[in-house]
Amino acid sequence: MNVRYILILLFISSFSYSQWINRNPIPDGEDIFCSEFIDENHIWAAGENGLIVHSTDGGGSWLRYETGITGNLNSISFKDWPNGVVVGDAGVILYTNNAGNNW
Repeated sequence: MNVRYILILLFISSFSYSQWINRNPIPDGEDIFCSEFIDENHIWAAGENGLIVHSTDGGGSWLRYETGITGNLNSISFKDWPNGVVVGDAGVILYTNNAGNNW
């Protein structure tokens, strides 16, 4: 293989990797550890410092829910709409039966 082709491949491959970008100011730089896609528009995510966020437009905008938790939330699941559970560090378990209005 010609050295010129190898250099071209290296140059192209350095620009072709996927990158994630934050589509909205929320979650303000906090790490997201889990997500749940209810359908193509409704997305729930949870993570660092008690973060729970919800999108109703496929991730275009996010609404943050205050949980009062300072530890990490590691898993989120919705059995059915509107019943969801979040679990986190130190045995934290949060439950909602009203689509996240209260946790």
